[in-house]
Amino acid sequence: MCNHLLDYTDEADYLISNSHFLDKIKEVVAVEKLLKILQPSGSAENAAFISYTPSVPCQRSTNAVDLSVIGDAGIRLVVEPAHRLLHLGRHVAGFISEEAIQGVGGIIELAPGYLPAVYSTIKKAGGLCIAGEVRAGFARTGSHLFLSGVLKLIGLSLTYIVTMAKGIGNGIPLGAVVTTPEIAQVLTRRSYSNTFGGNPICTAAGLAVLKVIEKEKLQENAHAVGSYLKKRLLSLQDKYELVGDVRGRGLMIGLELVTDRTMKTPAKAETMHVMEQMKDMGVLVGKGGFYGNVLRITPPLCFTEEDADFFADVMDYSLSKM
Repeated sequence: MCNHLLDYTDEADYLISNSHFLDKIKEVVAVEKLLKILQPSGSAENAAFISYTPSVPCQRSTNAVDLSVIGDAGIRLVVEPAHRLLHLGRHVAGFISEEAIQGVGGIIELAPGYLPAVYSTIKKAGGLCIAGEVRAGFARTGSHLFLSGVLKLIGLSLTYIVTMAKGIGNGIPLGAVVTTPEIAQVLTRRSYSNTFGGNPICTAAGLAVLKVIEKEKLQENAHAVGSYLKKRLLSLQDKYELVGDVRGRGLMIGLELVTDRTMKTPAKAETMHVMEQMKDMGVLVGKGGFYGNVLRITPPLCFTEEDADFFADVMDYSLSKM
């Protein structure tokens, strides 16, 4: 993808959101290696510029804080390096951002207004915006089929490239990149190969997934059942001091465990204990967050209220044993 951005923008300077998921897939490393190849003997003055921009999330509901201040701080982390590039007479090739709800990061939503403002800045700096829908996409959040579509609702169609995977295949290994015809046209400028690209079986599965989501109204189900499950989990927050926060949308919910709500001390050992206890009772749940103390609740989109009750009851029992 970075090769094609270079072809399209004729720029090699990137702003990269330093989220946990990007760290895991080594996207940042791939960009750095590419830029070293593109400019193997460039001087420091002309070398490709990479700025890591820590995402600034909407803070936990247990923390009384001005969200607008957080959002402004996050925006500055992107605006300032972009302006430095412009001052040097250069432009941004692209901004690689995380998803609007960070999955591996602990089911954290970005601060209100963060992405629209950042995307607008990148556009003015001549760059393209790359959004991810790997975990939050395909109706999981209930409110939208893709969260990047939120920008269109407020009149800011600034997402030029969207990457997606996981839910697109419902277990079948499949990924996709969605962009405009104009940007896709640069693929014809150089040779491109992909061992697994264009697999007809996988693409048939992806089409079937879209049909099932629409036919069985799984987006609506994710919203209804997710809201119900979140309500049940919020009642556990009232019941147990160990539960520091419950957050998320649809069937993408995070439950954060802390040993001290005021200090928000991560309950790492307790999180592992709860996971093992739930596993013994037939419920598998993952964990995430910087400290590994957030239970990531992302069940299948066909999840029912009966399933939600069973899940909440098992978690209730597991927490009672702490």
